[in-house]
Amino acid sequence: MTSTPEPGLALTPAQEAIFAEQQVHHQTVHGGFLAVTMRGPVVPDEVEQACRRVCARHPALRSVVVWGDRPTWTPPTADLPPIAAVDLPCAPGDERDSAVRWYVTHGSTAAWDLEQEVAIRFTLLSHGGQRFTLVVGVHHIAFDGRSKFVFAHDFNEALGRVRAGGAAPPAVVEAPRGTEPAPVDRRLDSYWRRARIASLPELLLPDSAPTVGHRVGSTGRYDVDLADIERWQGLTPGSKPTRFTCLLAVLLRQLHGYGNRNFVLAVHTDTSSPTSRGDVGLQVNTVPVHVRLPQRLSPRQAVARAVTLAEHIRRYRHVPFSWLGRTLKAVDGPVAVGSALTWLSLSYTRPPARLPAVPGIDLTWDFFAPNSSRSFDLVLQFRDEGDALYGRLDYNDGVLSPAGADRFMRAFRAASGTGRRHAGWAGSSLVVPPPDGASPEPGPVLGPTGDGLASATRRHDRAVAQLRAAREVGPAVRWWLPVETTGGDPDDGAALRRHVRELRTSAGAPGVASGDPHGCGGLTTLPAEGSVLVLPFAGFRATAVIDELVAAGWTILLAHRIGPDPQASVYLRWDAAREHRLIVPTGHWRVQAPDGSPCPPFVAGEIAWRPIPDADWRGTELLGRRVSADELRVTGLAARRVRYAHRALHLEHVERAARSSPAVATAHAVVTDERGDNSSGPRVVVNCEFHHPPEARELREIRRATHSVMPRNWSPPKIVTV
Repeated sequence: MTSTPEPGLALTPAQEAIFAEQQVHHQTVHGGFLAVTMRGPVVPDEVEQACRRVCARHPALRSVVVWGDRPTWTPPTADLPPIAAVDLPCAPGDERDSAVRWYVTHGSTAAWDLEQEVAIRFTLLSHGGQRFTLVVGVHHIAFDGRSKFVFAHDFNEALGRVRAGGAAPPAVVEAPRGTEPAPVDRRLDSYWRRARIASLPELLLPDSAPTVGHRVGSTGRYDVDLADIERWQGLTPGSKPTRFTCLLAVLLRQLHGYGNRNFVLAVHTDTSSPTSRGDVGLQVNTVPVHVRLPQRLSPRQAVARAVTLAEHIRRYRHVPFSWLGRTLKAVDGPVAVGSALTWLSLSYTRPPARLPAVPGIDLTWDFFAPNSSRSFDLVLQFRDEGDALYGRLDYNDGVLSPAGADRFMRAFRAASGTGRRHAGWAGSSLVVPPPDGASPEPGPVLGPTGDGLASATRRHDRAVAQLRAAREVGPAVRWWLPVETTGGDPDDGAALRRHVRELRTSAGAPGVASGDPHGCGGLTTLPAEGSVLVLPFAGFRATAVIDELVAAGWTILLAHRIGPDPQASVYLRWDAAREHRLIVPTGHWRVQAPDGSPCPPFVAGEIAWRPIPDADWRGTELLGRRVSADELRVTGLAARRVRYAHRALHLEHVERAARSSPAVATAHAVVTDERGDNSSGPRVVVNCEFHHPPEARELREIRRATHSVMPRNWSPPKIVTV
């Protein structure tokens, strides 16, 4: 519906939610951009006139937010930002990529002040040789994906009239309101109460180790084979599901293959009315759906489930996302609801088939530009142009790394092809065969010996022979007896840290200890540079010490017992590349989800082992992922992963971020019962040993760095000097 704006026109529920988030995260851009490349006799003044005519037609592009009892729109104002001119030379054909790089570097970094500036910015890039790109930066409070096509249509039309000398049409003073919002009825409230979203498990994703955290990245364009979509449409006799329904079915299959059975998916839907469909403005709503999948999911079952979900989306597309969230938070708590509803969203739009032509100028629009909004951790966007269907993943890099995001999209494209095979897609057990020339005997015991130095030395010699045969290290390395953490706290490697710290100040030739002066056993001096040092697995937590040794040229092998059998031990290789690769005894290996099902490649889970095919799987307390047919990589310890409100925190990542400061010598992170800021989850305490008394600036930087690798619903950690 449309209405004439009055002073203080109230924001819609969706606009209120966006504005509120903008106030909390001041530096969040919360917008995106579209661009048009123009080739021909372009006159910058004519381009600016066309932009102003478009804004004159759409009040949402000429308004700012004013505080009162509640945030409201002001009446339309004539004060529009001028077009910024930037020289950006590039080779012919590289205009689009150059514009994207420019926006990501310069245009996407400036936050919006919605109380002082309108929700649109213009920049005209000059590439040379009558080639220009108009970059239109927009804020989501007044702009949605549908509005991009409306703006492009009106700009082409306005530029053609300006070049022909036509008069400007009168300004429009009506603001688009779309369809009136619907309330949360009893049926919808019951639907979500049955979902019990506060108890939902964490969403399993490929390569989900965070990098720097809380920045938005985008993959490249991934094309979907239309022939595959047609095969999916043919799986339901008597009816033909839409392309959107088929894409949803493919996504369900993909997430099911990752091991997800119970989760929430949000879908962005158009809420415009026939009278407001041609207006720029926020007329899109987000509709979450609760997805529960069986243990096995065939393509036909996925389509049937997607049809049911699509019906729910259509029925409740006018219930504001913020209203639903407010209702659920009263039942399940704000943090649990917020994190469950903002994991993953799906967007599907159909661009217009044709735009008005501008005589004398060739215009090429780019509607598929990267997004900078961080409302959802993952946003899967699709564009359906009739004869082409393609997608892209926008992601929070605290949830997926760039490599993991690319794997996600490649897996989606692969999953879309399963419609023609009617085959399942699930992980399989990983079998690590014995290396050529290696002894079939499993690895030695590398725990506390208790039976004398000679017996330990014999077992260690067998380990040397086996690992050399596996070609994991060169023949010239020197091997050393394991350091036994028989003293101190083996959980945090305190004895190891103390022992190695004293060894670093020792002098003399390397050797083997005949006594145990520090309660640690093993070495009395450090081995020569380039040697391999075998330590107990408790040393995995003494990462500061190990990193120092690796930086000095040593390779570290951490020994870990994986079962009651004393011969069942593995080594974790730790080198300068920080690729924590397992060296394992013979047997069967896999990475498994919390429910015990195997994870597909690159999806993190617990590493499990069994010596023979018929034996039960044994958890190793190691977290990792499978990166090839015969390689597992360790990401941490299960005991050091803390889960809160559908998000997992790895304490090793916090410690690594703290040690990135030159002022920090060692760091050890723990989770306490103390509540964090605003009662947002438990408090993480990072105990740091400093090289010198830290300054306030250094403490702030450490706090910021450690918080950046934590899930966004966790409070900043507490830094303690020890």
